[in-house]
Amino acid sequence: MSYAACVKNIYPLANINALTPAQKVEELYRYANGYKEGLCLWYWRGITRKRRAAFSLLIIVFILVILATFIQTVVVNYYQGDAEKQFFFSQLAFGLFALSIVFLLIDKVFGWTSGWVRYIKTVHDIEMSHSDFTSKWISNNCLNEHDFNTCYKNALQLVKEFIQSVDDFQKRETDEWSMQFGDSLNQLGAMLKANQKESRKSTPEQNGNNQQKKLDGMLLSGAVNICVTNSLSTKLIKVSIKKGINTINEKDFIAGCWGVIDISPGIYLLEVFDGLNLLVSQAIKITSGEVLRVDFSI
Repeated sequence: MSYAACVKNIYPLANINALTPAQKVEELYRYANGYKEGLCLWYWRGITRKRRAAFSLLIIVFILVILATFIQTVVVNYYQGDAEKQFFFSQLAFGLFALSIVFLLIDKVFGWTSGWVRYIKTVHDIEMSHSDFTSKWISNNCLNEHDFNTCYKNALQLVKEFIQSVDDFQKRETDEWSMQFGDSLNQLGAMLKANQKESRKSTPEQNGNNQQKKLDGMLLSGAVNICVTNSLSTKLIKVSIKKGINTINEKDFIAGCWGVIDISPGIYLLEVFDGLNLLVSQAIKITSGEVLRVDFSI
C-alpha cells in the first residue's frame, strides 16, 4: 500500500476512541474497504506492467522461432549447391533459436509471465475474501442494529480476520516469488558454470555442438516444488523422488517447502515416510520448462 493510501485509510483510526459506537463501526468498514482497494490497485498496476512485458517478450520469441524455422527449412534447402551459404544460413537459424531461448530465460528470471499469473490469483483471492467479509458484516449489522456496542466488538473481530486473510495471501504470493526467483538464479548460475567448464575443455570445432546441447538442456529440464504441512510440528519425515527403483533425490525435514531443479521430464514417484511407515505415495509428472507444485498435509 502506498504512503498516501496509508495516511488516508489507516492513520484516522488513531482517533477512533473519540467516536460513538455507531461511528466506530462505520470507520472500521471504511478502513477495511480502503485497505482492500489500495492493495488491489497496487496489484492491478503490477498485472498491467507484467502482462505488457510478457506479451512483448512472447511475441518476439514467436517471431524469432518462425524466422529461424523458415531459414532452416526453406532458405538452407534453396542453397543446396552452395555449401558456404548453407553453412551461413544454418548458423543464422541456430543463432535465432538461441536468441529466442535467451528471451525465454529473461522472462523466467524476472518472472513476468509467472508474476502476472500470481498477481491475478492473489487479487482474486482478496476479492473473494472481501465478499465473505462483506456478507458477515451485513449479517452483524442486522443482528445487532439496536446494540452498537456488541456490533462494534463483532466488527473488530471481522476486520481482524479479514486483514489477516489478506496478509496471508500477500505472504503466499511473496514466498512463491522468492522461491521461483531463487530457483531461476540457481539454475542460471549452474548452466553458466557448466558452460564455462565445457568451454575450457572444448576445441573450437566442438564449441558449436556443445552449445547446441546446452541449449537443448535448457528446454528439457523441469523442476518440482514440494510443500508439506505437518500437523505434528516435531515429527521428522523423509521425502523422496524416485524414477523406477532409483532414488533421484530425497530430503529429511519437518515442514515447509523443498525445491528440486534440473529434473528430466517424465513420470516420477513421490514418497513420504515417517520412519519406516509410508505416509504418501503419489505419481508426479515433470514437464519441460515448468515448475510443478505439490502440496500435502500429514
